[in-house]
Amino acid sequence: MISKQASKPLIQVVRRLAFLHVTHNPSGWRSFPSTSGGLRHCSTQRRPLQRKQSRATASMLMMRRVLLRVAAPHHQRGLAEPGLRSLVTSARARVQAEQRQGSTGGGAASVTVGDREVRVDWGDGSSNAFSFIWLQDHSPAVLHPTSRQRMIDTVSIDPTEAPEAISVKGNELHLSWKSSREANTPPTIYNLDWLRANAYGGDASDSSTASTPRATGAAHQASTAKTKASGWSMLGPVSYVQPKTWYGPELPLQSFDAREDSHDAQRAVLETLLRDGLVHLHHMPEGRDALRAVFQRFGMLRRTFYADDIWDLRVVADADVNDTAMTTIELPPHTDCTYHAMPPGLQLFSCLQNRATGGESWFVDGRAIYDTLARESPEAADFFATTVLPFYCIEDGIYLCAEGKVFTLDANKQLTQFRYNNSDRGPLAGMPAHVVDAFYTHLPVLTRVMLSDELALLKRVKDNEMVVVDNHRCLHARKAFQGARSFVGAYIDMDHFHSQCRLHGLELARA
Repeated sequence: MISKQASKPLIQVVRRLAFLHVTHNPSGWRSFPSTSGGLRHCSTQRRPLQRKQSRATASMLMMRRVLLRVAAPHHQRGLAEPGLRSLVTSARARVQAEQRQGSTGGGAASVTVGDREVRVDWGDGSSNAFSFIWLQDHSPAVLHPTSRQRMIDTVSIDPTEAPEAISVKGNELHLSWKSSREANTPPTIYNLDWLRANAYGGDASDSSTASTPRATGAAHQASTAKTKASGWSMLGPVSYVQPKTWYGPELPLQSFDAREDSHDAQRAVLETLLRDGLVHLHHMPEGRDALRAVFQRFGMLRRTFYADDIWDLRVVADADVNDTAMTTIELPPHTDCTYHAMPPGLQLFSCLQNRATGGESWFVDGRAIYDTLARESPEAADFFATTVLPFYCIEDGIYLCAEGKVFTLDANKQLTQFRYNNSDRGPLAGMPAHVVDAFYTHLPVLTRVMLSDELALLKRVKDNEMVVVDNHRCLHARKAFQGARSFVGAYIDMDHFHSQCRLHGLELARA
């Protein structure tokens, strides 16, 4: 491994190349002087990028290749500079993307300027409209070159200002604005793939969606996964991963070798976790520092009152029990930290030693619970999707309380979070009597589904194996046991997990 001191000159070079990589093409955009004419309507046949590269594009492609050639070997040997791994992988993705023809359609793209919008016809029978204010508000010219934060006061934009000039060049949309010219800022240049992936308002060719409210930002991008499996994020090409609901034994639990730490290997692990909410790793290393390094592949470890990062899970004397997980009794299916306003997104269980009789780990897909309950008892499903319940945790010097629904659903009735642990449920106080009565009527139905053998996946986790659980989706449990059984674990916030996924070109899709 290259030493930290020796890596400093390399890091400076990498950061400079990355700066050029980012400022030249954040989000698939380009910001260099344009010579586009003042066409109000234009059409051009798009050709492969490698046949129609500007000198600036060719130069940046060369710089990215240099970044890969200089940094990638050290990255493979384990250079631990924060951000270097993501810069290398992002540069690799950009080189690959710029060597391919644009994926927006392959035909001729054309634009038409209306009173307050620009309509882009993608050349495949579909089109999208973009308002003048949206096009200026999202222009790469208004982003800070390194932080990529918006540097314009959005309310200062004149929503009626039309572009002075507009043209389609290759796989790019070029626009010039009077206000930008007067402010001496570069014109706007969009990559058409990025623009289409970030469109809003529905496809004009589909009247059923043209007036339908749409999700925004990353949620909107993910919503397009119903019809396409890939798009563009702020870092470049992205693949949308559709969650797959599973029912107990039918899930072929994917297992990966923890010794494999390449970008592609980690991408496969993250993709599986996004899809199934559960993933298994074998050949986990020994020693806390080595374990921590593997844990951090999934994101930044969350500090809790249990531990600063990694906590121990082993049987302790009755007087020292601060959680029933530290006993040998059976633990029914539940999610962790229901008493936090935002429970951790991932829970990692790594087995140090398992010599116990019994003690099988037990997992249930919360999506399957909701689907089953909605099918068999719609009234119960609706109750737990609309009723807020209290949860609490009391420790020495700690008293946490939070409220939440068992099922949090999106606009399409898809589960986005499951929250329930009967052991940590607080008093049903201050509720209307009919709500309390309904809770006790519907709870047996929910419990029956949660405990159903048809939904249960049992797994004996062996020494040096780890299971990672999506705590917003999958419930975990444990059978009673006797004998030695020792685990360590950690929590990771969902934000940091999804950050890792995006750095690997992955995004969770929402139907």
